[in-house]
Amino acid sequence: MREAGDCDIIITEGFKRHARNKIEVFRAGVSGDRPLSLNDPTFRALVSDAPFPVSCPRFDINDARAVAEYIIAKF
Repeated sequence: MREAGDCDIIITEGFKRHARNKIEVFRAGVSGDRPLSLNDPTFRALVSDAPFPVSCPRFDINDARAVAEYIIAKF
């Protein structure tokens, strides 16, 4: 991505069906019935305010520190 310049990580919103290394943010009652990451193994993590049985790491929606640490450790 030329527009981003010299950087290590670019975080974008959207692209849920086309991007790689996706982290889903799911809010119960707002984002739909169930997270896409339940059936899509291309998601690397789920950030949510509700528990779901996902095979990827799941983070509480209010735990930004844990999400940031995961991104730094993983990528």
